[in-house]
This record gives sequence, C-alpha cells and structure tokens, in this order.
Amino acid sequence: MDTDIAQQPTVTDTPRRSFGSAVLTATAVVALGVGFGAGYVSHTSSSASSSATTAVHGTLTLPDGGYSSVGTTCSGSGGYQDINAGVAVTIGDQTGKTLAVTSLAAGTFGGGGCQFAFSTNVAAATTYTVTISHRGTQTFMPAEVASGFNMTLAAS
Repeated sequence: MDTDIAQQPTVTDTPRRSFGSAVLTATAVVALGVGFGAGYVSHTSSSASSSATTAVHGTLTLPDGGYSSVGTTCSGSGGYQDINAGVAVTIGDQTGKTLAVTSLAAGTFGGGGCQFAFSTNVAAATTYTVTISHRGTQTFMPAEVASGFNMTLAAS
C-alpha cells in the first residue's frame, strides 16, 4: 500500500532584525547632540550678553613722500617701509592687557596721503591703546573709538 504522506511544510527560520539596540543607541546619540547643542547655545548666549563689546575702527595715514604707489594701492616707503597691508595692529585696554590683534588693510589714497584701515571688536574698556608696528602706542577714549579715528605718522 502506498500511502501518501503529506509533507509538512518546512519552516525556515528567517533572521529577525532587532532594532531595539540600534534605536536606543540612535536616540541616545541624538539626545546627547541636542543636549550639547543647547548647552553650547546657552553658553555662547550668556557669554555674549555678559560682556559688552566695542567696534574699533580707524585708519593710519602716511604723508606725501612717505609712500609709493602700486597701481590703485599704496604702501609705505623710505622711513615708513614697515607700514604695509598685513602689519599688526594691537588694541589694548587701560591696564595694558591686549584685547585684540588685527592688521592693516591694503593702503588706499585718501586723507592727504596713503591710508590703511583696520577694524576689530574688543571688550569694552575705559580707555583703549593702539599700537601699529613699532611706532609707539596712542591712547583713545571710548567716544573716539566709537566714531572712528585717524592716526597720522608725521613727515620727518
């Protein structure tokens, strides 16, 4: 006798994907990132609001005979060879503490000579000192700094 044996369907185990630990890890990373971002924004906001800043902008003018023309720009010459674009401008406060170091922009014609502009933001102070190259330090009051100022190197 032939007996038909019905074959039982074979159940193949398909791998199950568990997203539990991946979701948990991703959630932790996102939460950490959001927490860090909020802390960073909070820190920068409180830092910015707790210390006032002042925009310092000025020019240094070389007199006729103290510069040479280079196309549409100018640069120091003779006894002013140290005055050119990129020269350090150090801004300090009343205690002598350096608040910022910036640099002279390219020289342009104006103000009766060759002018080099500079600008930066610094912490508020009762007086400001400005030193360009090795040319000595000049002191300015906050009102002078706020309106912009011009320093002139005199012809020798």
